Amino acid sequence: MSMEVIEFDKYREIGRDVSEIKREHAADLNRGQLEFLEIKARRAETLQKIENVRGERFAVANDNGVAPGVAGFVTRAGIKPHFVESFLDHPDALKIASHEVGHVDDFRRGVEEISMKKNLEDEEFSILSDFMEEHGFDLENINLLEGFNELDGIKNRGVIEGCAYNKLEVPAAKLLEDTCRRDTGRSLREAYKSGNMDLFYELVKSLCAIINVRKEFKMAA
Repeated sequence: MSMEVIEFDKYREIGRDVSEIKREHAADLNRGQLEFLEIKARRAETLQKIENVRGERFAVANDNGVAPGVAGFVTRAGIKPHFVESFLDHPDALKIASHEVGHVDDFRRGVEEISMKKNLEDEEFSILSDFMEEHGFDLENINLLEGFNELDGIKNRGVIEGCAYNKLEVPAAKLLEDTCRRDTGRSLREAYKSGNMDLFYELVKSLCAIINVRKEFKMAA
């Protein structure tokens, strides 16, 4: 089956219809049917709560056509956030929504990726790669946009239970953030969040220079 997308207004309408059916025909429905309707109604309520709290209207995608574990996504065309339907049952649904709203903000600021490979000189990239490798990270295979988006989200609303990005992307972003703050006194996360990616990469370049000087000093000692 292909992925089906239901727009926000239509999904809320389904939720209202379900509530009406439950009121008028509860006696005619078996337990399984009632549970199904209750799930639909609850999900519609969560969707409305997301709009009330996060300020964005999410379309709802069924679970077919998305990779396992994907809770939401943002399409670049029209910059539209989507919530995968089963994750409307997740206890951290509002936090998941905030992660996707973070990407909405990214795209509106023109930030579609964080690529050290494209924005650093070869020597700088090598220095940073070696530094990250020393801490157990493969720089070329880390999605730092997801890492910094979620790192910023954690600061503002806490950790999402079971979020896959907490295993690799967030720790990698946090390592860069903490090291940059320590060595330059500036924040990569804040530069990213402001959409000033020129500043972001300038800070990374400064960090590379400091890492290299420290490495040469140790070798000379």
